[in-house]
Amino acid sequence: MLKEPSELRFETENHLYTINGIKIPSVTQIIEMISNLVYDGVDEYAKIKAGWKGTDVHFAIDLYNKTGVLEIEDDKKGYLDAYIKFRREYKDRIKILSSEFKTYHKTLKYGGTIDIVAIFDGERIVIDIKTTSELIKPLVEMQLPAYREAVNSWIKSEKSKVKGQYALHLRNDGEYTFDKVEDRFDMFLKCYSLLGFVKKYLKKK
Repeated sequence: MLKEPSELRFETENHLYTINGIKIPSVTQIIEMISNLVYDGVDEYAKIKAGWKGTDVHFAIDLYNKTGVLEIEDDKKGYLDAYIKFRREYKDRIKILSSEFKTYHKTLKYGGTIDIVAIFDGERIVIDIKTTSELIKPLVEMQLPAYREAVNSWIKSEKSKVKGQYALHLRNDGEYTFDKVEDRFDMFLKCYSLLGFVKKYLKKK
């Protein structure tokens, strides 16, 4: 049974993770230097609007996963329809273990919220839900393995560990793609190291 660490706290407003009151970086913050490059030149309001959309869709999916209730604004209904279609088409292969699961890496001390932890064809996986117009592979290839390793840092049994990572890309026309994501945890660790290096430098100033 997956349990969120009791000492972990998350402030939604500031997107801040703390362990016993001590701030830790999030997966999103660690790879922010890459996402900033990817979205450089995109209108700031468009980015904010896309963030609101993603938050609304994630909330609706979490509500459905936990209660079975279908509730979302009409202009975003297609994304929820796409998710329902995914669940229907994979109903015999996927079992949802947890939705919007908050955790942190036990030794590396970074936090994150995993959209879905599930069993897929007998194997534990993490799923990240995307509603962007395009799936940016370099980002999900670092993000999802980081989530996987955060969960695994708490699991002793090799048989119970998360083995795979998948991106569920939802579209507002009610369609979706569900694909396995390459493992670039090595690149995530480089971003993590660079972030730590810069923070140490700033402290010395």
